[in-house]
Amino acid sequence: MMEQLEVVAVRRNKADNYTSFMLNNGQELSYQQAVEMAYQGRLKNVEASRRNGQQILSSGILVKSYDDLPEMTS
Repeated sequence: MMEQLEVVAVRRNKADNYTSFMLNNGQELSYQQAVEMAYQGRLKNVEASRRNGQQILSSGILVKSYDDLPEMTS
């Protein structure tokens, strides 16, 4: 089984929506890339679903919220 990667930091836009995610291996993912990896089961504690026709990422049971993660600085 492939090792799952973990989201360690986030980037948001001016509307406070998540736009990018930094993984523990240093890789930066766009929101869409993170959704695809979550559907594939490649991200630890990240779930993907559809609500109102949009793809949504949510933190799993072991992570309270992406709000608890640091902002990406570069």
